[in-house]
Amino acid sequence: MEIYVDTLFLVNLIMNCIILWTTAKLASLAISKWKMFLGASLGALYSIFILLPGCVCLNSLPIKLLFAMLIPLLAFYPVRLKLFLRILGYFYLSSFLAGGTAMALVYFTNHSPYLSYLGQGFSYVNRFNIWTMLVTIIVVICLVQIARLARQKKNLEDLFSLGVTIIFVGQEIHLQAMVDTGNQLKDPFTGIPVIIVEYEALISILPQEVKEIFSQVKENDLEKTYDLLSKSDWCSRFRLIPFNSLGRANGMLLGFRPDGIIIHQKGEKSKLTKVIVGIYNHSFSLDGDYQALLHPQILPSMAENK
Repeated sequence: MEIYVDTLFLVNLIMNCIILWTTAKLASLAISKWKMFLGASLGALYSIFILLPGCVCLNSLPIKLLFAMLIPLLAFYPVRLKLFLRILGYFYLSSFLAGGTAMALVYFTNHSPYLSYLGQGFSYVNRFNIWTMLVTIIVVICLVQIARLARQKKNLEDLFSLGVTIIFVGQEIHLQAMVDTGNQLKDPFTGIPVIIVEYEALISILPQEVKEIFSQVKENDLEKTYDLLSKSDWCSRFRLIPFNSLGRANGMLLGFRPDGIIIHQKGEKSKLTKVIVGIYNHSFSLDGDYQALLHPQILPSMAENK
């Protein structure tokens, strides 16, 4: 069997570069081009030396593991141990991704056996041509970009997602809130920012008279709402808050002044008292990820109360 060393080296060099690039993207790290080339070249040379007579020992598991650590170490050196272990995990993941994609392409595009055995534990992928390599690279790049976008979205959600405890007449409820930069709603009389919370999330702490308002009054029936609210013993704590939104002008929210709210973020707590809770009689999230929208002014207020 004839094996062209230059072709073998070039194919492995390119694939190793793609694997190291994928590793860097998944780990959100910068990678030097010459270090990436150095690490990829080591892997490409290893793929040649294991085929040479007298180098069977290079195919042993300990040696394979050693080179699997040396390749990313050269590409990302210097690096701390904890970060290197994370890089190593992404390196293995990238290798399986690229290798699995290439094997799948060869398997589904060829009817003949796609593995040929050379003996002594060595095998190679049959009919692995330039088009297979190019398609593998494109598929891997696309999958990595999709993974990065999904992670960026998750990171943004985590950044703007906060735990909130609302305290009202000695009762507490805990819910998940999202900072909404588009929420500029404030109490028109005091200028205090309003956080908007789903009615279903608040129902356990609301007075019975207020619950009756939501059970009896049609949405935006201001006259009926005001009439029921004025007869309640809780009228001093509740108020109507005007708002405008897309497709909805001159709307009204029923809101109340809580004893305070506690914001939970990264293990830290901030208690705020100057805040109004607006009651929203619908759901914000179809999957129930959050039940409240925080006013962006809450964030600087949190910093002041630390």
